[in-house]
Amino acid sequence: MYKKPRPTCAVITALTLHQLHQHPIIEFPIEIAPEVAQQLLKTPAQRISTSLDAQLQKIAISSLQKSIIPGTSAAAVMLNNTTGEILAYTNTNSSINNVITAHRSATLLQPFIYAFAIDKRLITAATVLDNTPLAYLDYAAYPYYMDNTPEHDWVSMRTALREGLSTPATRTFTLLQPAEFEVYLQRVSLHPANEPNTLLSIANAYQAIANNGLYRPATFHVSGLNTKEQIMPTTVAAILNNILTSTNTQSPDNPIETTNYFTLTSDTHFAVGSTQDYTIAVWIDNAKSLKVTDIWKQITNEIISLHPSHPPALPNELITENINFVPIIEAPRKELFLPGTEQTIFSPPQAQNDEIFSQPDVSIFSVNYQNQ
Repeated sequence: MYKKPRPTCAVITALTLHQLHQHPIIEFPIEIAPEVAQQLLKTPAQRISTSLDAQLQKIAISSLQKSIIPGTSAAAVMLNNTTGEILAYTNTNSSINNVITAHRSATLLQPFIYAFAIDKRLITAATVLDNTPLAYLDYAAYPYYMDNTPEHDWVSMRTALREGLSTPATRTFTLLQPAEFEVYLQRVSLHPANEPNTLLSIANAYQAIANNGLYRPATFHVSGLNTKEQIMPTTVAAILNNILTSTNTQSPDNPIETTNYFTLTSDTHFAVGSTQDYTIAVWIDNAKSLKVTDIWKQITNEIISLHPSHPPALPNELITENINFVPIIEAPRKELFLPGTEQTIFSPPQAQNDEIFSQPDVSIFSVNYQNQ
């Protein structure tokens, strides 16, 4: 049998020196959350546990990378509805962390304007609101008043919120006490409409709506923080979720069971909404080439395929009433009301208030509660 000669010491030394002079090849794992690491890791080789979910994080990253074109920045964040845990946190094509960089987002404050007004019993989901374009604007608190304004004059509050109509929201805002409403927004870490908000703070505020009005601060702590606050009644949150749901079939008329339930609110650069378990928020800077809602739905549909989403049950305290509009500005339907605010007939006021930005009389919003 042939035996290979044993290498000499000189050969072994030469091979060893050759290997030592080579650049080492070390395959590092892909950084799936570098912005999080930059915030949380303070020392070399430090290891910490966070609330991030690797599967959900990869879904967010993959969806942004597939959708974003070169030169477009985007960010996405995902929260656990119950605990406020941050489950996904990604920032694409930007050295600026757009999850925590503030951007203007006036339209996304509409649910909170209506929630505050409903809670104060100033309006209901069926209240007829004036959607006539405003002739001028000198009220800085709600600047984007001409966005998405259709030709018709009158809409119900449900339609105004579902379609993101700015003019009815502006008029509803004038019913509120600005200082009191600003404190209300501060409770969910939001700024008024004339100031920018971060993607993370917007997601956190909408998490409270999805969580029956219970606000839990967004955090990377596993299982969330102990801090919590009921920022709106469960009944008001239920009305908002019912309006913002993914389909008209999930209305008081036809509350069918589904496994792909979600709510969604959006403007040009933001999209935010919730499934049964998660609140997802997306921001993009280049809205000319992309629709932010398409990216949001791509992420959400993939999540729902893994975690089916059922619509929440309505609180027993809510009143369901058959309503009609006279004249017929919208079709007859069933509507949700807080106790004591229900009525059956809704009509637009006979005359508009010429002083658009003065404090209007509540009667022009067609509240007309039967118990008053």
